[in-house]
Amino acid sequence: MHYRPEPFLVEPLKADLPLCAVYSGYKTPTAEVLAIMAKREQENPTRYASLYRQIGEATLQGVHALKRQDLMAFTKALKINQQLMRELGVSDEKLESIIADLESQPGILAAKISGSGLGDCVIGIGLFTSPQAGEVEIESFTSDSVKLPHSLLSLRKICLSRKVRDDKTVGLLRHPISQITPTNIALIKYWGKRDKKLNLPVTSSLSIALPGLGARTQIFRNNHGDALILNGKVISRHNKFYRRLVAFLDQVRPEPGYHYTVITDSNIPIAAGLASSASGFAALVKALDQHHGWQSDDQALSILARKVSCSACRSLR
Repeated sequence: MHYRPEPFLVEPLKADLPLCAVYSGYKTPTAEVLAIMAKREQENPTRYASLYRQIGEATLQGVHALKRQDLMAFTKALKINQQLMRELGVSDEKLESIIADLESQPGILAAKISGSGLGDCVIGIGLFTSPQAGEVEIESFTSDSVKLPHSLLSLRKICLSRKVRDDKTVGLLRHPISQITPTNIALIKYWGKRDKKLNLPVTSSLSIALPGLGARTQIFRNNHGDALILNGKVISRHNKFYRRLVAFLDQVRPEPGYHYTVITDSNIPIAAGLASSASGFAALVKALDQHHGWQSDDQALSILARKVSCSACRSLR
């Protein structure tokens, strides 16, 4: 999917890419990475404006290559983008080591960081020829395989029949609304902040949706305060993610005292650079639209999704 913020464009692209992913074992929260980048950009605006321009050019190269079904040209665009990630300073020594290991495999054409970097995953275009110790093959979004270390074996079939609870912790659950959205991994990630109010990036992006992998979110009216259940676990009200959710819900409540129960099941690893939160928030936005009967168009849903996660708007499609 080609996403362009100005003029607004969401352009679906046909491609069946063989992908693999390797988790680095650690994550720097995206907000921290963005704060670091904002400081660097402020110190050297000319340099970063040039880097953002080059990222936009690499995105277009990748888009044109996919339209021509030219895999070699596409991997060249990804390699250019990875070099730009090095220059941005978000591809650290550990990530570079994983990239080098991946690209040494005969079945891998190119490798680069996913997410905002400084941790998370490295994605590769191509497939491992043979599994290594500590890795596992699972059914993926193509006919091929995704590889992740054992620490991420939370991948499972999405549970579409999970029962919600009706107790004092969860609250009064009525009229369930449910939406499913796929995870959407950035092959060439957007960067910069062109409009802080609308949470619009400077650059365009190129990403891939993974059918069958993502989040299912249910919402209910709740008379006992907002509640969040993630993969069957009630999230504490002191949790940062819970507070982020409530801050977003505060923007859409029809009246004071109108509370929600949000139940999200994800069949992809959480906080691993695979856009799990973006898919969850996209599902939440669609569920809220259905719950309140807003009948929002695509642009309105995109604006709402970007209030909580800039990447969430990509999972709406």
